[in-house]
Amino acid sequence: MRFRVKRGALAASLIAVLSACGGGPAAELNQAMSDEVHGLMKTDGPVTPFSEMTDWEWDEVHVFDLNDTPRWEIEKLLPVADLSFPSSGSGLFVYLDDGRLVRADVIGVDEICPGVYTPTAIVDPKAGCWLRDENMRRFPPT
Repeated sequence: MRFRVKRGALAASLIAVLSACGGGPAAELNQAMSDEVHGLMKTDGPVTPFSEMTDWEWDEVHVFDLNDTPRWEIEKLLPVADLSFPSSGSGLFVYLDDGRLVRADVIGVDEICPGVYTPTAIVDPKAGCWLRDENMRRFPPT
C-alpha cells in the first residue's frame, strides 16, 4: 500500500522534529495563509491588508525568499538566533513584536520580495510582488 504525503506537510513535520532536537524555534508551513493568498491571486481578488490575515500581534515581519537567497545569507540577516527553517520553499516570514519573536512561517507563494514589512503591508494580487508596503525596508547587502 502506498501513502501520499504532501511535500509541505512532510517538510513541516521534519522541521518540527529537527527543531525539537536543537531546542530552537522552527518555521513551519502555514498552509491556511498560503491557500488564502493563492485564492486572492487566482481570482485577482481585492487588495487586502496583510495584518487582517494574521491573528497574532506583530509590528514587523522579516520576509526571505527561500528559492533565491542562500541559507547563509538568511541566517546572517535573521533577527533571531537558532531559528530552524527549510532550505527551499517559497517565503520565510519571521514575525516580531517589540523585537521579540512571535512566530515564523513558511508561506508557499512565489513572487516574494525580501525585506522588513510593517502592519501597513497589503496583499495585492495584481502586483509583481504580492506583498507590498510603502514602509518596507530592504535588507542591507551581505
